[in-house]
Amino acid sequence: MVKEKYTITKEFLENEYNKNKRTQQEIANTIGCSQILISRKMKRYQIKTIQNTWSKESNPHTINPEKARMTSKKTMTKIQHNMHKWKNDIKLTCEQKSIIFGSLLGDMAIQKPNSKSKNARILETHSIKQKQYLEWKFNKLNNIIKENLRISIDKHEHMIENKVVKRTKKITMRSMCIQCITEIEQIVTINGKKHVNEQWLNNINETAMAVWFMDDGSSEKYRITLSLGNMEHDETILILEMMKNKWNIIAKLDEKKENKKRLLITGKENLLKMEKIMKSTINEIPSMKYKLNFMNIYLERKHFIAI
Repeated sequence: MVKEKYTITKEFLENEYNKNKRTQQEIANTIGCSQILISRKMKRYQIKTIQNTWSKESNPHTINPEKARMTSKKTMTKIQHNMHKWKNDIKLTCEQKSIIFGSLLGDMAIQKPNSKSKNARILETHSIKQKQYLEWKFNKLNNIIKENLRISIDKHEHMIENKVVKRTKKITMRSMCIQCITEIEQIVTINGKKHVNEQWLNNINETAMAVWFMDDGSSEKYRITLSLGNMEHDETILILEMMKNKWNIIAKLDEKKENKKRLLITGKENLLKMEKIMKSTINEIPSMKYKLNFMNIYLERKHFIAI
């Protein structure tokens, strides 16, 4: 999907066109884009337009063409202020917060684009194989996403275990820079780096655990693992305690490989509990259902040993 130069939301167009009685051309002049783009956006958002058969006197959207060309700086500032206010009024639902907090334990990044940015944004990239999964997140978070999902190709070949891997397609999701994301950033980061703490983990529920597992989890033989990346030891201890206190799941810490810390979850009771808390969320995404195969693998192994 080609990246669009302008971010024009349905709420913004409805407010300017229906409430403020501005024409498509006025809106286009203010933003700095073409009237055709505004018309296309209104059709996409199914915003009803005034019929051309209306008379000039009866049409509240009719203005002097010269006035449209000479849109004042004051009016432009007012619209920009309204857009800024609209962004700050966006509130996240409990489900959206769960998805974000869980994703931040996994592959999602949270950051301010530059030193001058007032607000933060979230950013996540996956292999094209995970397109359906990222589309699920996109649909759940669509009121804060800046643009459509973007597909790109790696610029360079890279090495994995001394083998050359060809360039691969990636898919990326990026949100707007808004206040509600900044509030989360203040919880999960210290000096711009993610740092697990109790306030963060208080927001981890069943949905968040399922998202973390889909991001960074895998099943190996008779156990499941969750990658911890470069977390500090005190951060991993907090996660172990959180899982025990919330769901009575006993996990172990594997630190044998440097910079590849991970949680290990074994045993029938622990695996059944993990399946129970994650199943409903994972089943919403057909391409991710394979992640739940760990119980089948465990039961097959037990049957094999019994024989």
